[in-house]
Amino acid sequence: MFGAIAAVFILLPWMLRGGCTYKVSGENLERIRLPPGFAISIYARVPGARTMAVLPSSRAVIVGTRSDKVYAAIDRDGDFTADEVVTLYAHFNEPNGVAYRDGYLYVAERHRILRVKLSDADLAAPPPPRQIYTGLPGQAHHGTRYLAFGPDGRLYVALGSPCNICRPDSPADAIVSLRPDGSDFRLFAEGVRNSVGMDFHPATGELFFTDNGADRMGDDSPPDEFNHAPAQLLLYTGSPRLGRPSMGAWITYGLGSENENLPGFVVLVSGQHAPSAGKSVWGSGFLPSVYQGVQCRSEGDPVLFVSDPEGMPRDLRRRSIEAINKINHLQHEQVGDPEILSRIAQYEMAFRMQLSVPEAMDLSKEPAWIHEMYGTEPGTTSFANNCLLARRLSERGVRFIQLFHWGWDAHGAGASEALNLGHTDRCREVDQPMTALLRDLKQRGLLDETLVVWGGEFGRTPMLENPSGDDNPFVGRDHPGDPF
Repeated sequence: MFGAIAAVFILLPWMLRGGCTYKVSGENLERIRLPPGFAISIYARVPGARTMAVLPSSRAVIVGTRSDKVYAAIDRDGDFTADEVVTLYAHFNEPNGVAYRDGYLYVAERHRILRVKLSDADLAAPPPPRQIYTGLPGQAHHGTRYLAFGPDGRLYVALGSPCNICRPDSPADAIVSLRPDGSDFRLFAEGVRNSVGMDFHPATGELFFTDNGADRMGDDSPPDEFNHAPAQLLLYTGSPRLGRPSMGAWITYGLGSENENLPGFVVLVSGQHAPSAGKSVWGSGFLPSVYQGVQCRSEGDPVLFVSDPEGMPRDLRRRSIEAINKINHLQHEQVGDPEILSRIAQYEMAFRMQLSVPEAMDLSKEPAWIHEMYGTEPGTTSFANNCLLARRLSERGVRFIQLFHWGWDAHGAGASEALNLGHTDRCREVDQPMTALLRDLKQRGLLDETLVVWGGEFGRTPMLENPSGDDNPFVGRDHPGDPF
């Protein structure tokens, strides 16, 4: 995105008051709008700067380029302005992608990934890097690679399509991942024609990336669609694009809730990951945010941040919310934004939830035979616990309850993704609690007024995916392009 700017910018949260536009003499930085409390300045001028990685000391920024060089911009005196820009490596094949983790610098050329142990002390005479992966497509078109480490500790690499209208044979128009040592190469997402930047959300772990568009020819060849996330958005919102209300939001908007002390739309997540599309699959889109899903948990606090801080009495909390909502009402009178009314309603709901949610989510109140029927373990995060919570929430008038359980994408690339191992585990995890939920709703007279729907975002052929051609003990399914 910023390939034409031969400079590296760093935002610093300086404690400044007043407006949010800051001007540096001789530059166009005054045109950049910043949040209050932030300032911007030139850190260094680096020829062809594209991506950067900051060393832990924050005294050096490693810069990848589309030329043949990797640079280091070094701030020796700690004034947040580089005193020197040095060439770390030269004669590389477009070393665009750089990342730093656990003492190692990673550099992605067109055709391979390099790794070198690097610290501030090595910048004057950096050691030679070692290649850890050599199987990247080496094409020039969309050949710049971008790197980012995920919350799972794996290195993610964006591979652009080698052409605008074609059907590439090699891994391309995709995001792939591998271990830090270069092993266990996996396909993470297809249909990413050409990403020029990506990173993971530090709190949710969601991957955000750019994607430079379709071929504009109508045939979409190669496909320009990020697979899991749009499929989930299409299933839950009716559109593969962000911005539409989810199914639960529409139902809550139309039918309301039968319990004013609990949200009308509750979400329960189990498995190792949240949905690929993130919280948009239970978002409210263009509807007021009061209709979005509220994620509850079966481990720890039922709802994050709903508890009062230590030493905060309930009457003080009540008075603070009343004061905040008075200010919100005044703001609404001035600007007429309906979202302010949603904010007022959410403050009120959160206050009531402080009493209602812990009681509704307390599985210890259930008798032993119920726990045995569901296979629950109170205090842990599991699909079984969430099924029992769904029944408790349904009893209390929650209109829409959505359960997510991750782990069905059986590529066969490892044990967790194998039809004969991980897939079997997923079936075992859901079979008993789903059966128990249906039986429990029926014996309580709730099944005749409760619609229970089970499904996934999409399916594919049950064939082994084995790009390396090795003897693979894990059974999975392939990604054949022709059937789609």
